[in-house]
Amino acid sequence: ILSSCYHGVLNLEQTPYSDLKIIFQALTVPGINGENAIDILLEKTEEGWCINGKFGNVYSANPVVKKVLKAEDVEVVLLKLVQTKIASSPRWVMGLDGTTYIVKVENGLNVATYEWWSYLPKDWEAIGDLVRKLYEWVGYSGRIDELEEDF
Repeated sequence: ILSSCYHGVLNLEQTPYSDLKIIFQALTVPGINGENAIDILLEKTEEGWCINGKFGNVYSANPVVKKVLKAEDVEVVLLKLVQTKIASSPRWVMGLDGTTYIVKVENGLNVATYEWWSYLPKDWEAIGDLVRKLYEWVGYSGRIDELEEDF
């Protein structure tokens, strides 16, 4: 997992999302054009909302994207996420080749993990919206069609 952009003591105004940390990972088997892994970390630091992203071959030493985002851009997405009810039991699916996606939403010691194979479950639209924004913020322009619909 990627490390924080900045370190230090935080003094934040409490909101439903002020302590959230978002960890996103995707692994495609087999890889498409040699690219098979994405890792993104979004967290609030003393500098603001910081995002780190790495994509490419899981074995390569690709550079990491690190930047501080505008608070209002991040908070709109996170507020939607915390206000949305997400189904706890998606439909059953199985396959061999494809992409496994994992989104972890951490809030202190509590963690909600959403993991799916290939196409995003219909009831998890807020998770798909979050992942599309994470991709946009780190400049990832690869395959996102699997986030569009459940087959």
